[in-house]
Amino acid sequence: MSKNEGKPTSGDRDEIINWRIANMTKFAADLKPIVWDRFQEAKNDLYIRIGGESMQAVSLKDESALSGCGKPRGKLDDIVVEAKKPPKRLGEGSKKGEEYVFNRKKERRLQAHIIKKSLEDNGSLLGAKLFKCLGSTFDELVFVTDEISFGDRDQENTNELPMEFCPDGKKANRPDTVRCDILAVGKIGKETHPVLIELKSDRSLKRLFEQLDNASFDIGDHRNPNGGERRNSITELVKEITGKKISSSFDVKKILVWPGGKSSLQTAKRIAESKVICIDYSEKDFTNPNDVEFTLYGACAKSP
Repeated sequence: MSKNEGKPTSGDRDEIINWRIANMTKFAADLKPIVWDRFQEAKNDLYIRIGGESMQAVSLKDESALSGCGKPRGKLDDIVVEAKKPPKRLGEGSKKGEEYVFNRKKERRLQAHIIKKSLEDNGSLLGAKLFKCLGSTFDELVFVTDEISFGDRDQENTNELPMEFCPDGKKANRPDTVRCDILAVGKIGKETHPVLIELKSDRSLKRLFEQLDNASFDIGDHRNPNGGERRNSITELVKEITGKKISSSFDVKKILVWPGGKSSLQTAKRIAESKVICIDYSEKDFTNPNDVEFTLYGACAKSP
């Protein structure tokens, strides 16, 4: 598949999103275990990231977390070849030095660690130390993909933001492109829902709320006027990658992972009231993802 094959030219953002998700589903269908066993390759510190226009092998090693191996490609055979190329180490070639950059890529390194641990456990996120605390919330929590992108910088976006997220109380549109760190699928009782996970190394609450809100809208929550088609597209993508079928009446679940702070308890309660599950991690231990500590506040541990 060429990069822009079939890409809508109407300028409609929703058409672009639907096209990208359909492409991701096609790419996922090519990733058969006989050619690329994602669970086995994770043990070799490799993972294929599926994008809306191409795929790319990325590293899951801590020193080169999520760095690309070779170039993005549209065909699996080409990706397998590119995956053999060594990734760049974090900070390689930087004037500030590798150690400086490495120690400031906490979020990226944790994301690579989470992906690796989940794929080594057949996709389950609940086995990762950071997410074990969610065992009372989700019966299953399975990794789908990372860095999923909605929209296109070249397309006009006319979807307005809720007023509480608009600068200075003035009307504003949603960003042209919205990204989500990790897309997962979670089972609660008999219902299965898409789960958005954001990993942040700062505590800018307004910006994080906005990011989760935008991604939830683009997945097809109840506010989206084009939600029906989008929900079907996301359902097909998740099923192709994980084999899990999302409930037809799904409710987008949101998880925020960020550093602890002096006002964590009060802030976590505010987040919980907004139906966002909050996990605080200990930044002191963040440089070693295996030893990261966490706190899940009781108000957030309950299913929204």
